Amino acid sequence: MSSGPSSVLSQEEEAMFVDHLKFIASVGYGYMRMEVVNMASKYVVCLHKHDKEHPFFIK
Repeated sequence: MSSGPSSVLSQEEEAMFVDHLKFIASVGYGYMRMEVVNMASKYVVCLHKHDKEHPFFIK
């Protein structure tokens, strides 16, 4: 059992997102934390699991 709110993404969707981040790191590029949050927000909007008016925030 994990603590905190449940994930918006399925395990498969989250794995695809993480794989992208790992690939980008493997070619020598990285994202800042806020960039990852923005990308995740756009990803869930594209999947119709979130709307643009309620973006993710870093707490």
